Amino acid sequence: MSSISRLKLVLPPPTAGGDFIDGEEVWGPGDTELPHDYKSFVAIYGGGEIDEYVAVLTPPVPGSPYGDLSLDCDHFIPHEEQVDLAAKSPGGVAPRLILFASTASGDGVYWLACGEAEEWRVVVWRRQSAYGESRWIFFDGGMIDFILSVLEGDSEPFSMVGLGEGPHEFTSWRDL
Repeated sequence: MSSISRLKLVLPPPTAGGDFIDGEEVWGPGDTELPHDYKSFVAIYGGGEIDEYVAVLTPPVPGSPYGDLSLDCDHFIPHEEQVDLAAKSPGGVAPRLILFASTASGDGVYWLACGEAEEWRVVVWRRQSAYGESRWIFFDGGMIDFILSVLEGDSEPFSMVGLGEGPHEFTSWRDL
C-alpha cells in the first residue's frame, strides 16, 4: 500500500477537498519544484490543520490563511542553532530550509532543500527542548512518511506531544 493510501486511512481527507497549486503561476517558470508527496497531499487535503496542532502550509491559495509557503523566505534561526544544524548536515553546511508546517507549540517543520525535490528530507526545529539537547530532529524521509510516523506514534519530534492516539482529523481551511 502506498504512503498516501495509508495516510488516507489514518487521516481521513476533508470533504471540502484539496487545493490546486500551479507552481509556475505562483513562483514563475523554472523555479523550485516541490516534492511529489507534498503535491499529492495538497491535492487531497489542501492547507489546514492536523488535530488542531500541526498547520500544513500551501503556496498562496485565494482565501486560505494557510497559503504562506514561500521558497524565498529566509527563516530566522539563531546563530547557535544554525551551527548545530550545519554540524548535523551533509558536508557540514547548513542547507536551505523551506518551512511547510508548524505546530501550535511553535515548532517548525522544514524540508532540507538539498538536491532534487524528491531527495529533500524533513527536519523539525523544536522551540523547546531539554537543556543540552539539540532542537533539531531529523527524519529520513519525505513529508507523508513523516506525518504517518507522527500519527502512528513511531516518532515524537515536537516540543509538546500534541497528537495523541487516533482517530485523527484534518481540518481544511474551507471548514474553519
